[in-house]
Amino acid sequence: MESAVPDANQTFSLDILATVRDAQQQHGLRHGDYQRYRQYCSRRLARLRKSLKLPAGDRRKVHRKPLTPEAIKFDRCLQIPLFEAERLWAYAMQLKSEANTDQRKKFSQFSKLKKAAQHANLLETLCAAKADAKTKLEAQAYLAAMQGTLLFELEKWPEAGAHLQGAVDLYTSLAGAAHQLPEDAAVYTAKADELRPQLRYCAYNIGDATAVEDLRAMRLRQIGGDDGASDEIDSLLAQTRSDSRAVCEVVWQGETVLVRPPKLRALVAALEELRLEADKAETDEAQISIQESLIKRAGEGVREAQSEPRLQAWVAHTKLRATIRRNLLLAAGSGRKPTELARLYEAVTQTLADLQQLCQAGDRATQAELAAQLALYRAHKCHQLSRAHFAAKRLPECLALLQRCLRYCKQARDARGALTAEEQEAAEELARKAEGDQYSCRAAALLSTEDANVGETDGQFDFAELQAGASSKSTSSSKRQTAVPQLITLPPEFVPTPAKPIFFDLALNHVQCPDLTDKLPREAKGGKAAAASTAAATATPAAQSGGGGGISGFVKGWLSWDKKEARQMSIDQQFQQTSRLIREIEAALQRVEQSPQDAAPTAEREAQCLIDRFCSECDRLDILVGKQPAVRRQQAKLRADQFRYDCQHLQASLRQLQHRRVARENEEREREALLRTSFTPNDSTSVLIDRSLAHNDSLNTANKRVDDMLAQGRSVLDNLGDQRAMLKRAHRGMLGVLNTLGLSGTLMRLIERRGSQDKALFFVGCFVTLLIMFLVWRHYS
Repeated sequence: MESAVPDANQTFSLDILATVRDAQQQHGLRHGDYQRYRQYCSRRLARLRKSLKLPAGDRRKVHRKPLTPEAIKFDRCLQIPLFEAERLWAYAMQLKSEANTDQRKKFSQFSKLKKAAQHANLLETLCAAKADAKTKLEAQAYLAAMQGTLLFELEKWPEAGAHLQGAVDLYTSLAGAAHQLPEDAAVYTAKADELRPQLRYCAYNIGDATAVEDLRAMRLRQIGGDDGASDEIDSLLAQTRSDSRAVCEVVWQGETVLVRPPKLRALVAALEELRLEADKAETDEAQISIQESLIKRAGEGVREAQSEPRLQAWVAHTKLRATIRRNLLLAAGSGRKPTELARLYEAVTQTLADLQQLCQAGDRATQAELAAQLALYRAHKCHQLSRAHFAAKRLPECLALLQRCLRYCKQARDARGALTAEEQEAAEELARKAEGDQYSCRAAALLSTEDANVGETDGQFDFAELQAGASSKSTSSSKRQTAVPQLITLPPEFVPTPAKPIFFDLALNHVQCPDLTDKLPREAKGGKAAAASTAAATATPAAQSGGGGGISGFVKGWLSWDKKEARQMSIDQQFQQTSRLIREIEAALQRVEQSPQDAAPTAEREAQCLIDRFCSECDRLDILVGKQPAVRRQQAKLRADQFRYDCQHLQASLRQLQHRRVARENEEREREALLRTSFTPNDSTSVLIDRSLAHNDSLNTANKRVDDMLAQGRSVLDNLGDQRAMLKRAHRGMLGVLNTLGLSGTLMRLIERRGSQDKALFFVGCFVTLLIMFLVWRHYS
């Protein structure tokens, strides 16, 4: 709690460096956003002044109340000069990043840094009067660092080095004194390490001979850090190389090439030093960064060495070798997809092809080495593409790529003297991996075919095995033996179970009823009718459909005697005949399912003939149902509809069996083709690989075009910025001319106001004129 009436001799404490570091990390400087951090400092200053009742003025003018040691009543009062200095420092760093396009912003940058140093001096004065010892030391270190930064930007190297050295010493002392709090010691140590590169930079500019090695060490430590500092270090090293007066030489294809121009000597020295740094780098990230710097510098050197063809070829060779090393380092990293690795190895093979063209006049050993390396990295590319195809379940393409990979590995291993021991071992390891992946691909093809066959036979049970209760065989396939121990018998054995019989009339059309005509009662008066019924029951269906036999039958039919009984017996026999036909069709479908592959079409044709006959019987039943009496017509209609549904179901079952047979034949044919094919180089696989390569080339071309479009857009934006600056300068020039002619600011405002008034008068006059024209037209019309 802050006391309302503080003691005059009270000392305050503020963790300056910890407060600044937390604010910077949380508000933009983690990503280098100085503008966001500056805006945060402004908002925090406004909140501090409002809470401490130390306003900076009102809306009309700025009138800051000066901070004196007597005005310090709380710890937070010390934060006002601190964040004033931080705000101005962040503004200066923002202007420094923007000074690449507008050099005039450098003057504003120096002005902001001077004001930041003034506020840091005020903070040190207040802390010296009202703060404890630790806060005083931190304020002195903060002031020394801020003044050192100002003098560093002004390129006053001796003074900047002195202030920076003082800041480093103070922070080192604070880190040693904070041994009881390790987190505070880490903050001070990190700040001291942050200031040491600037200190060594100043020592180099002062003329220290040992600073060159320090710069090289700083160059290695700047990997992944500030790009601007790294560029400055590179420029200083280039100046050091250009100071050399010795004539350097390079060896290209067995010939010594003397390099006499100073600019080219500096180029050769830069490339050699970058190669040495790459050899000394300990981490892959550092090597990748140095290789990229080497590629960039060699690309510039190819243009610089146009007057020396042999030196230009040597520089191009260095660039291509660095490109290969960079891509191989990227490929060696973890967490990359097979497609990304394939693109990297494709870039390596293209670079090796360029090297072959560049070294056409070289010795045979160099050509053999390049050819062997080209075969090795082509094998790597094929292996990664096969992994991508295997993940996408494209097994034939995967197997073809693996065989091509093995062929490239054989080519690389045959050239034993051309490859190094590591490359030879890598080729053998890749060949072993390709062979293992080849077996995996074949096994995946077999398993996919077997799973498909098992999926087709699911649900088809052998009734004999169910009755026997065979526990050692699977119910889905009687040919596959199970390897899992059987704890219980599956399926369970059939045992008689006492239960009340329940009959549902769901399959009545499949029940064949016996003939009970002889058990019907015979009446005296209806003797003739009973005899006719018995004759109709014993007669064949053809004879019944023919209308009876003999003269008596003709007379009875003509006189419509016993027509009802004859019609009833006819439709019942038709139902029985249709039920027998259904059983024949089911037996035929079972034969279709169990028949071998060569006899399946014949069985399918027989089943189709029976189904067609069944459809015709259903049509005949529909005709007979229409002739039934109204009492029995509804029941007969239901049975006829059931037969019609059975017909559709049987037809669908036959189609499903045909579809399964065709699919099984196709899978068997594809399986045989896959297992019997040796996958020699053929047109189909070559076309697939060529399509992939063409697709990759088109993607690379599109990427380059997009980069060109972005570069063009960036140049357009830069031109617009230059034009805006030009217009601003022209506007300021016009204002200067008008001021020279004697026109004051008040007169200019009057002129602008008169322009707005003239515009208003113009619009009012236009409206009045249009109104008068409308009234005249209305009057005369």
